[in-house]
Amino acid sequence: MALSLRITRKLAHLLPRRDPHYRSTPAPQGRPKVLVVGVYVGNKPSLIDHIVEQLATATQVDLVQRWAAIGGASPSPAVDAVTVERIQGYEPKWLLLERLVRDAPDQGFDYVLFCDDDIWMGRGFLDALIGLQQAHGFAIAQPARTWRSYTDWPIVRRRLGLTARQTGFIESGPVVSMSHAFFDLATPFSTDSPMGWGYDLVWPKTAEKAGLTMGIIDAVPVDHSFRPRSQLYSYDKEIARMADYLSTRDHIREHVTYRKIR
Repeated sequence: MALSLRITRKLAHLLPRRDPHYRSTPAPQGRPKVLVVGVYVGNKPSLIDHIVEQLATATQVDLVQRWAAIGGASPSPAVDAVTVERIQGYEPKWLLLERLVRDAPDQGFDYVLFCDDDIWMGRGFLDALIGLQQAHGFAIAQPARTWRSYTDWPIVRRRLGLTARQTGFIESGPVVSMSHAFFDLATPFSTDSPMGWGYDLVWPKTAEKAGLTMGIIDAVPVDHSFRPRSQLYSYDKEIARMADYLSTRDHIREHVTYRKIR
């Protein structure tokens, strides 16, 4: 399976890279309030300028962006305007993300979207993602990944011809959208796995116990091919932390992550 993922990604890289394009999707209903939080690395290459710009093309949701910078300066005035915290040393990623949410002046958001700094997305991404998440009733959702993207789980790869899939798993990055209700159930985030590894094996149990659903949005993919995995952290250390984290929590097993529900 891992070999086929690598082969298909290499084949996809033979084609020119383009920002994802989204076909017609349902408009969000009731103009939901969406809080986007994320962390970007200020002293290394990233796509934060692109991400902030594309998120701001949303016209059918009320959007607030709150970003934290780790090291270095903001690369542009647009990014600086949505940077609310600057960190010079190490801080656990998911605790920082939770603080960005908790410290938001307006807590009346309908969805909170967690976003990494190394993805390409298309114009109108947020309207399309939230519209489909809302239409399918997913309490937690994420965009599928293009075929040229780095992936660990085959289930997150985009399925051509599908709009969305209800699944028993979504990955804890690079983009995750939670309803306010699910955010309250999933927090506080744990320091046992500060990079968030293993959260995605616990979240399905959280959703199941609350009678909520999760899914992957195929019609609104993102390209996660900018930065290889483990470039900014130790893979072995995070695997060990994840094992410790999961040892004390109810979670799904790895084989379940390949199950599509509908």
